[in-house]
Amino acid sequence: WSGGLMPDAGVIFDLDGVLIDSEELWYQAASQLLVEWGIAISRDAYARDWAVDHRAACRATRIDRAQREAVLDQRMACLDTARASMRAVVAALAAGTLDDASRRAMAIDLPPIAACSERKTLDGLQARPATVDQPRLDDAIAAMLDARLAVYDLERADATERSERALAKARATGWAPLISDAALIHGEVLRRRERFDEARPYYDEALREALRGSRPSVQAEIMASLAYLEVLRDRQDDAQAWIDRALALVDRLHRAPGLELLVLDDAFAVALAGNDFARARAFAEREVELAGAMTQTDRRRLADALLDLAKLATAEGRYTDAVTTLDRAMAVGTETLGPDAPWLAIAADRDLVIRTWEPRLEDCTLHLEDLEPLLSERTRLVAFGWASNAVGTINPVADIVRRVHAAGAWTYVDAVHAAPHVPIDVRAIDTDFLACSVYKFFGPHLGAVYGRRAILDALPAYKVRPAEDRYETGTGNHEGFAATLAAVEYLAELGVTHGGASADASRRDRLIAAMTTVRLYEMALYQRLAAGLAEVPRVHQFGITEPSRFGSRTPTAALTIDGVHPRAIAEALGREGIAVWDGDFYATGLVERLGRADSGGVVRIGLTHYNTADEVDRLLDALARVSDSAASAKTAVDLPSPAA
Repeated sequence: WSGGLMPDAGVIFDLDGVLIDSEELWYQAASQLLVEWGIAISRDAYARDWAVDHRAACRATRIDRAQREAVLDQRMACLDTARASMRAVVAALAAGTLDDASRRAMAIDLPPIAACSERKTLDGLQARPATVDQPRLDDAIAAMLDARLAVYDLERADATERSERALAKARATGWAPLISDAALIHGEVLRRRERFDEARPYYDEALREALRGSRPSVQAEIMASLAYLEVLRDRQDDAQAWIDRALALVDRLHRAPGLELLVLDDAFAVALAGNDFARARAFAEREVELAGAMTQTDRRRLADALLDLAKLATAEGRYTDAVTTLDRAMAVGTETLGPDAPWLAIAADRDLVIRTWEPRLEDCTLHLEDLEPLLSERTRLVAFGWASNAVGTINPVADIVRRVHAAGAWTYVDAVHAAPHVPIDVRAIDTDFLACSVYKFFGPHLGAVYGRRAILDALPAYKVRPAEDRYETGTGNHEGFAATLAAVEYLAELGVTHGGASADASRRDRLIAAMTTVRLYEMALYQRLAAGLAEVPRVHQFGITEPSRFGSRTPTAALTIDGVHPRAIAEALGREGIAVWDGDFYATGLVERLGRADSGGVVRIGLTHYNTADEVDRLLDALARVSDSAASAKTAVDLPSPAA
């Protein structure tokens, strides 16, 4: 927050840039702020986006009702934790006991307020309208907090009932700020259930109460929301009238940044729906300008503003501009450009939103707790890598699939790097799609995709009539198919010669035996390599480096040596007959995040089942000489000969 003293009226706050007048001070702090604190306290419960396209529909799901109820019950337990924390703060405010110790105990941090003391702030928070019964007010606020959560729990049958109950309790207090917010929340629940005509009277009530309570910032927000509702009701003229009123009110409030950004988002939607592209562009560009100034604290705002620009470019048929803008809005992700860039183009064509699940750079892994806030009722597909092509980390594939399926979406697993190193069983992980490149498991340059039959049968196929297979675009790559079969048979033979499988076992059993043995053998080699690298001066490794966690990685090492360019390391090793790769290996996004894109990337060492312990030792000796030579010459040098 930031804020100060009004010349004639006590304390004001700027909450995300929205001016809050003194009459509504306590309610706004004890309700809206507490919801935000609740998110921070229980961020697994819900961390949903207020700014991206508000239209929501019930998502299709492939899990049965019992599974869904179990998942929702678990989620509600998290929400209950958040509500308990919020109510604890309400009680502390009421009792005047919200001291430093209690704030720390509840993991809440109240930043200092410019030009006023925290004591003064808390005095303001504890103020109550004299005409409102205290127990009734506390009960209504508790219901309000629950109603705010109900907005994100539309799948539960009681979501509408909860918001309706909160509105009834708010009306019983007679306090305009509370009634206004409760009516708006109930209207939003109905709108998100696509009950647009039923929602309209509650938006009207919210506006009436905001006017009665002299809440100009809230009036502007409600007018903008009304405009968007009218778009959904196919009443473009009414929508335009409401958004014009909201924008005029924002001007009167000196364009408080957070409020202006909120109204501009709806103004853009109204202009786009009316095909007023010039006005939509002006709104979107102003959004980007405002959001850009906020990116130090909330990068999401800028991404949302850029998404509006991308939507406009798509509507105007400027697909190249749309893709470029989306590329600005969304990071490439943890892995290779292969699966990501085409999806950005599809997103531009179909007005889709792509969100990025960012890796934890300390070990280059995806964490499940970071996935939950990215899932919503609009999520349709989650794509991720089984293992990192650059640093060798393995993601918890089966756990990810379960989480995504619980959210009602499909999964698409990139198994390119995993294929030569781990046993792959699509039924065991229960993914909907899995893709890899055959050359990764010693075959030709051919792509392979698994898809769940029920989904493939339901999806449209873009093909020519003579193609013999539904998803073939023409004549099949028969020589590639033959070479792929040979690669599979080679691996199956390893299951007999080294994996203990009998020659008359099924091909599946022989492959499982082979890949199980390959995994054990390769990781024994990697442990030898990792232990040796730890002894080489000036070597830095990326990804998982703790031996106790090696079960979550492949035998692929990524490293740098201080003072030596990765290309120089690779060339020096190449002169000794040791083949490694330098650069980003198409994992551009991850290498950029590691800060290595402008310095040559990293060196990748890929062990596989045909390597030996002697070869690992020879590699370590060569790396030690590169490091020693760099330390003495302070530059990239040729390796000394082995004799030297």
